[in-house]
This record gives sequence, structure tokens and C-alpha cells, in this order.
Amino acid sequence: MPVVGNLLVDFLGKPYDEAPEVWREASPLFHVSSTSAPTFIIHGDKDPLVPVDQSQRLAEALRQAGVEVRLVVVEGMGHGLNGTPAVREKALRALEDALAFFDRHLKGQAAASKNTKGA
Repeated sequence: MPVVGNLLVDFLGKPYDEAPEVWREASPLFHVSSTSAPTFIIHGDKDPLVPVDQSQRLAEALRQAGVEVRLVVVEGMGHGLNGTPAVREKALRALEDALAFFDRHLKGQAAASKNTKGA
């Protein structure tokens, strides 16, 4: 079983084949709807814990639901902001993009709610 599988068994209490409903409930993939929040995902293509296809599947499900999503796969990055200086630089650029995404969505919503309070 991959490392992530062992971690999830410890976290969820039972292996998938004994409790698929528990695993499904824990997966963000099965909670996507048209009302899901805009989502920014950063994933390393060398992640030993979570396969990159998990983020790709989540991003596609969000797109299919009509939710704005941005997936940045950082080449050479594992499961964290580690690696060579070049990899860390790519990860930092992805974080800067994420901050701009959050500013656009969160500050935009904050401004809209302020405008409706005075109405």
C-alpha cells in the first residue's frame, strides 16, 4: 500500500475496502458542487504522498461544476515547499499566484458585501 494509503488508514480508522463510505466522505472530490468556492491548488509532480492525479481529478470536477479553479503543478516539487533552489523558486511563484487569486476572490467578495450592507 502506498505511504498515503497507510496514513489515511491511520487517520480514517479503517482501510478503504472495509469502509468505502468513510473514505468517500473524507474526499473533497465527492463534495464538489456548483456552490463550491473558487479553488487554487498547488501540487508537486514529485509528491510521494499524494499522486498528482488526485489534484487533477479535483480540478476537473470543479470545472465540470462551473467553479473557477486553478491548478499549478510544480515540476520537481514533492509534498511541501522543498527541493532545489530552482524548485523552491517555482513554488514561491505559485504561492504568489495563489495570493493574487485569493485577493481577487476574497477582497472582491468583501467589497461586494460592504456595498450591500449600506443599501
